[in-house]
Amino acid sequence: VSLASDTPAGATVPAAATSVDFLHVKFTASSGSATVSGLTFDFTGVSDTDVIDECFLWVDGVRKTDGRNLNANDRNISFSGASLISLTSGAISTASLRCDIDAAAADGGAVDGSSTAGFKLATASVVTSTATVSISPTRGNTGTQVTVTGAGFKANSTVTITYNALTAGTVVASAV
Repeated sequence: VSLASDTPAGATVPAAATSVDFLHVKFTASSGSATVSGLTFDFTGVSDTDVIDECFLWVDGVRKTDGRNLNANDRNISFSGASLISLTSGAISTASLRCDIDAAAADGGAVDGSSTAGFKLATASVVTSTATVSISPTRGNTGTQVTVTGAGFKANSTVTITYNALTAGTVVASAV
């Protein structure tokens, strides 16, 4: 996760401006696939949160969410979903935070030198999912012994094998 090089520079923005581009964050799946299921952005600057009407999350130029309002107490905004961003191994995706400015924006009706507003990425919930599992044989009589093999698990993580909601075994994934 990194700040994208095309993040917009600071600018004077009039009241009632729509889809103001605040921040671009680049996500890279360096090894294996990954899914981003949640993002939280902190509101920065000296403005009151009421200068922002609502914000939207865009991913690779496509709007992914409906408008969200800032949490005035925590001064942040959160987006969540099963797959806000899905990346295959080696893929890069850019998330953009765009906001509408309130028509009656505080501090003189503009976000300018005396009234600053910005955002920073606070948290990203990332789920990696590259593990595969196979079982052999795939069928047999009751009591047939099976072998379970897997690949792509995080090194030294505990893998639990369950059958009918009962733990059949656990193993620690190797680093190989």
